[in-house]
Amino acid sequence: MAKLNKINFTIFLYSLLVPVLFFFVSIYTINDYGETTDEKFDQHIGEFYYNNWTKKGVKGLEERFIPLQRNYGPFFDVIVVASNDFLNKKTQIIKNPVASYHFPVIIISTITLWVVFVFAYLNWGLIPALISAISLVLLPRFIGDSQNNLKDTPLMAFFSLTLLLYYLGEARKKVIYYFLGGIFLGLTYSIKINALIIIPIIVTWHLLKGGFIKGLPRLIVFSSLSLITALLTILIFWPYYQYNTLQRFAETYFTFKNHVWDEYILYLGQFYRGHEVPWHYPIVMFGVTTPIFYLFLILLGIFISAYLIVKKTEHKSPLLFLLLWLIFPPVTQVISKAPTYDGIRHFLTVLPPLSILIGFTIWKLGLFLRKFGKKGGYLFFLYILIIVVGYLQILLTDIRIHPYQIVFFNQLTGGVKGAKERFDLDYWGQSLKEAAEWINSNLPSGSRIWLTLPFTHHFPVDGDRFVLTDQNPDYKVNLIRGMLKDWDPDDDYLYPKRKPIYSLKVEGGEILQIFKLTDRVVNTK
Repeated sequence: MAKLNKINFTIFLYSLLVPVLFFFVSIYTINDYGETTDEKFDQHIGEFYYNNWTKKGVKGLEERFIPLQRNYGPFFDVIVVASNDFLNKKTQIIKNPVASYHFPVIIISTITLWVVFVFAYLNWGLIPALISAISLVLLPRFIGDSQNNLKDTPLMAFFSLTLLLYYLGEARKKVIYYFLGGIFLGLTYSIKINALIIIPIIVTWHLLKGGFIKGLPRLIVFSSLSLITALLTILIFWPYYQYNTLQRFAETYFTFKNHVWDEYILYLGQFYRGHEVPWHYPIVMFGVTTPIFYLFLILLGIFISAYLIVKKTEHKSPLLFLLLWLIFPPVTQVISKAPTYDGIRHFLTVLPPLSILIGFTIWKLGLFLRKFGKKGGYLFFLYILIIVVGYLQILLTDIRIHPYQIVFFNQLTGGVKGAKERFDLDYWGQSLKEAAEWINSNLPSGSRIWLTLPFTHHFPVDGDRFVLTDQNPDYKVNLIRGMLKDWDPDDDYLYPKRKPIYSLKVEGGEILQIFKLTDRVVNTK
């Protein structure tokens, strides 16, 4: 492996530029983001461990939660519940209770940006490190999940930290990094079982990067220590595993392996059940939810990386590491035949290596152009101009669609408007916050509201003025996603027979509609 760059105090300050800016912008906009449909699911887990575990233990947990829910790790859920308890309930530092749950997600997203900078800087220097961090911070889908995704965003952050530590452990041949890597591997598993994907990434990298036999004795000792540390960390941060530990590992594995999510998903214009979605779903979803500018750089970066790896250049080891980091999470999902839905939400762990690859590619192309003397200088200036314009265009898009970056679709689909008939849009119900505000301001008191999807638990309409019911409703609220094929027998949601009285649009595409059911009996009592 090539010698890594060292991080001095000046570089450390540079490493904070993008993360700190992101943090303050996120705090400024924290009240713009609504609650997701899964938040209560995660909060209830955290609340049990935070308030009731010491009193009710395993028996109480098993009585309270179905197997799927109790086999999601509680580590970060406890953190978000504690955040709400302190920042909202006890101190009122954050007055919005929904936002107080989101604060730790902002923190962990900020840390992810720092990890991206550090990995790129250690291998290639300051310029690609800054470009990598900027690439991630502007990625619409990263922003969309950076506030209110209580499990996939923390998984991405801890997944990235763990891989960075193992990479440093091998690069610097120091046991402390393997020890820390074990701690973070345990913490990552205590968020979600996807942490296990880290192990084949590391093993495959060791096998392919060279020098495996020579370093095998050290690797066995260091890895053994790391795995023991990971196990102890799991036992500390996931108390359920303190009882019948081996049985718990098997239970978690088979719970997710046999998990059934059979709602309809709209994918490429066709409706599929969760377990029927074609294998190419991850590739296509990344292809349509990543800015075109980024897609070009990613494809070019993969080609350049493959060439440099085959040629066994000094970049072989870090680029191989990045490509394995990119490949294993989606491939594992496909091979496992687990239900696939919600766009790229289950693959957020690949956003950091994608961003680092973009940073490396831009830097490497710039170095190539600089070799052509005066002529290269003109080309280099034009190249920089194209890069700046590309990033500014993405920044303006992020601002324009705020706070609905989670529904971003690129020009391959015709944007959000073109994606409506081919893909699920607001799969997590973030638009219900704005829809409820419109209802509270515009509909008459006593109206009966039918939210067609089963998400009333986080639909913040005024409960003193409105009734949420599917019995004889006056109004109907539709989130634009494939599930409606089952949940709205009243109409075809893609081609409704009624004209909506209110539509929430992102770049001309409707992500939520409200209809007045004029053929229903109005009850205002």
